Amino acid sequence: EMNFEILQKCLEADELNVPEEESVLKAVLQWTKHNLETRQKYLPNLIKKVRLHQLPEKTLQDFLDSEEHLLKSANCSVIINDAVKSVQNFSGLFPDARPSTTEKYIFVHKTDEDGENRHTFCYNIKTDKWKELPHTHMIDLPGSSLSSYGEKIFITGGCKGNCYRTVRLHIAEPFHDATDQTWCYCPVSNEFSIVSAMKKPRTMHTSVVTLNQLFVIDWKSVSQLPRGIYYPEASACQNIIYVLGSEVEITDAFNPSLDCFFKYNAMTDQWSELVAEFGQFFHATLIKAVPVNCTLYICDLSTYKVYSFCPETCVW
Repeated sequence: EMNFEILQKCLEADELNVPEEESVLKAVLQWTKHNLETRQKYLPNLIKKVRLHQLPEKTLQDFLDSEEHLLKSANCSVIINDAVKSVQNFSGLFPDARPSTTEKYIFVHKTDEDGENRHTFCYNIKTDKWKELPHTHMIDLPGSSLSSYGEKIFITGGCKGNCYRTVRLHIAEPFHDATDQTWCYCPVSNEFSIVSAMKKPRTMHTSVVTLNQLFVIDWKSVSQLPRGIYYPEASACQNIIYVLGSEVEITDAFNPSLDCFFKYNAMTDQWSELVAEFGQFFHATLIKAVPVNCTLYICDLSTYKVYSFCPETCVW
């Protein structure tokens, strides 16, 4: 039989291979009831290792009702009630689901220049299939930035006026009526809501999530950056945020070279500049940074090539 220490280690592991978190909760109950007299004292510690906030509210309520006597006698009712409140208040904002209980998706959204026609697609990495989402209630202003956290998508800033969406036309606009507003979109429920605003209006910026925080990097000047950059592209690998961009706003050929590369440690709040040996064929407006398993990749949209970055040698 599995003892308490080993079971606790298993429950803590992200690698625990279960179809859904409810099966973890059932396993804890089954283990406890197998020898209730001696194991009941361990139940509070084991219950805390179950990621209860990943369960539906109804499942938690049913569990409270069906196991009321056991939960009260083991002083676990408060733990379950706290989980219910968390689900009610922050459902979809918990990025700690076990990989075996989730499916990973790539969410792609585009709004046409007229601002009316929207196209939204969802790619299931596991099944290698695309699906179009025809009725997405999502607002993305010209120059806004999208970033995902848990099951939610956050849209920050953008222009409220009639600015062009195309980068080269948007950047040439004489005036930008930017907003400081931030929206939260839930693809599961297709609901759109307003959340706390940014400290100042922004457009043509970038955003990224790490350490349970949303970081917004402005396109013209950010005081914490070693120097101001244009067309910022950001990506987070654990607690490190990589920021790429260009020193110049517009060139004769328009495509400014990718010549700025910064690293920000979100834990120590420190910026550092990395050597940017990208070559003349990298254009700041034609790259996309993507993190995969804590490795930074750049997708070059002009050559359709992908480059990986080694942080130890600073070589692409």
